[in-house]
Amino acid sequence: MPYMPEHSIRKEKYEIQRVLGSGSFGVTYLALDLVLEHLVAIKEYAPVGTCRRQMDGSLCPAEGYEAEFAEGRRRFREEAARIYGMFDLPGICCVLDFFEENGTAYLVEEYLPGGTLRAYLNERRGHVLSFAECQTMFAPVLEGLCRLHARGIIHRDISPDNLMRTGDGAWKLIDFGAAFQIGEQTAERSGKIAYAPPELYVKEENCGPWTDLYAICCVIYEVLTGHRPPSAVNRLRRDRLRPVTSYAAIPPKAEAAIMQGLSLDVSRRFFYVGSLMEGLGMDTATAQPLLEQTRSLWSADWLQLTTNGSASFSGSSSGRGLRFGRRILFRLCGTAVAVALAIGCEHAYFSAYPDQKFVFRLAMARREADRHPYEALLEETPEYVSMLRKLTPYAKDTDASGQEEIIHYDVPQDMLKRWRFRNAGSKYFSGCFYLDEKTVKELLERALNCSLETDTSSYYSSVRKERGENGVDEIYNTSTLRCVYDYTAENGQRYELTLALDPADERVKSLTVNGTPAVLRTVLQKVVPYLVPETYLTDEETDRLLTETEDLFARQETLAVDEELKKDQSITEHAKFRLRLHTSVRKEYAYAQLTMEPGGYVE
Repeated sequence: MPYMPEHSIRKEKYEIQRVLGSGSFGVTYLALDLVLEHLVAIKEYAPVGTCRRQMDGSLCPAEGYEAEFAEGRRRFREEAARIYGMFDLPGICCVLDFFEENGTAYLVEEYLPGGTLRAYLNERRGHVLSFAECQTMFAPVLEGLCRLHARGIIHRDISPDNLMRTGDGAWKLIDFGAAFQIGEQTAERSGKIAYAPPELYVKEENCGPWTDLYAICCVIYEVLTGHRPPSAVNRLRRDRLRPVTSYAAIPPKAEAAIMQGLSLDVSRRFFYVGSLMEGLGMDTATAQPLLEQTRSLWSADWLQLTTNGSASFSGSSSGRGLRFGRRILFRLCGTAVAVALAIGCEHAYFSAYPDQKFVFRLAMARREADRHPYEALLEETPEYVSMLRKLTPYAKDTDASGQEEIIHYDVPQDMLKRWRFRNAGSKYFSGCFYLDEKTVKELLERALNCSLETDTSSYYSSVRKERGENGVDEIYNTSTLRCVYDYTAENGQRYELTLALDPADERVKSLTVNGTPAVLRTVLQKVVPYLVPETYLTDEETDRLLTETEDLFARQETLAVDEELKKDQSITEHAKFRLRLHTSVRKEYAYAQLTMEPGGYVE
């Protein structure tokens, strides 16, 4: 199909200079803005095979392709609308204008004369860059991605071909034709195979910041090593991805960050681009304020993807669960492997991916909590009447405060289990985590690489009937089973770990860990995400909580015999949990105590 002639004018202000490139969906021209007198790039929607150019230079759909041409033009318009006017995004190519004429649509972007990253690498010796060069190159691109995600936009097609250099050597991300904005009803499969994460291959799966993180980490890996990572399709069959340090010398923290971003398991990747920037040693001062907005937009999708039985956000199965793996394998890895998994090879699956066992249990526990919410029993309901009859023999004492009467019941633990009378949130109690004692104990043993030995357990009954805030009598249970364990930390000292449980179903109500700062950091990084999947602690928050504790431990040898250093800290801004940290350091013994409860408060 003929191109627009040179020196032709569009929108009475853009003079076409020459063709820069063409693809299956259109042609890109270099043009001169006659008003502002600078060069721009103009993308013309001209899909190959579905339209033809007429003598006057206009385009019309080919016979039989009218609907397809119109739909493509609509999507082209949406591409412009997503990022039009976002001139404050570093590392992102600016859309300067959009107009429709000559039967088609035009997108005006800033002109990036430096060529693509692919071409740039091909000119470099070994096709690689140093880690320092990589930091300089990707810092603005990652910040721009961070800002896009905070506005609800993901790119979905990041690759070396879609990164271009400006005239002053900076790099920018281009081509938002495959981009997706939160709230859109459909997100069709897109992305180049070599840089696409597994979730893009499952049609019903949705994407998020974690999708772009995988792709950008693929590009960073290739830039540093000179080797393109194996595609997700091939890695699902057999993961042959080698560490970055097999090819290049980079800091261990940077390698860990890149490899985490390249995880096939969505839940093991970063949720937020700023975390990757931190791992790569980049300045996150401008990215950090975007975290809360990113959480508000994407945390529900992240939670649904990483904790349910399907990666579908409409509520089927978790990206980390078995059904997601089955669906991926059926589509990508051949029938034999998929059928073997589908007919029940869970044991082999969990052996290969031990963390998935905890994710699977978390998914089941969340479903159970959704089906059976933990609520107080309200007066005159059948459940209230039945429970009141059961409790009558166990009435212990009555408190009277004004006209309000409170009746306490001393109920044995085995009866609560038999009745399945579980803890309910109240003004005295903030609720339970999803996971039970067995799962949390296994999580802790795996994370801390130790064996938890039961020391003591004690049961406290707290069932009561009183007038609720709405003026209706209610019965609720806040009884507690407290289990204390001993373990040996990495410094050889013995410490205690306590789980407070709901006696009826042994769900964990609170976790208290005594140990060294290293132990607590491990718990915060490897255990807390399972306890509170709705949110997470950033590295900055973890450092803020533990830095002073680490400093106090470092001063232990300098203390006099009777001297003690103490410090109390807390994190209370997360709606889903509360943390309190108490540190006590003496010459002869030092410990830090971390207490965590869901929501509410820590007494």
